[in-house]
Amino acid sequence: MSDFLIGAVTVINKDLGVGTIMDENCQDIPFFVKDAPHNIELNSRVNFEIILGEAGLMASNIKLI
Repeated sequence: MSDFLIGAVTVINKDLGVGTIMDENCQDIPFFVKDAPHNIELNSRVNFEIILGEAGLMASNIKLI
């Protein structure tokens, strides 16, 4: 799965190091804060890829748009 998707950040929990992006299909895709741009915020619009991680689908290669 290497196509970039567009979504918006709906959750950021820096204490736990995780967040969630809602994609254009209203699916929630988790991500690790350490893998996101340092200036990411709630409601940030992002491009991202989906990868299959140990815990399931995850957002990766996240870029602000």
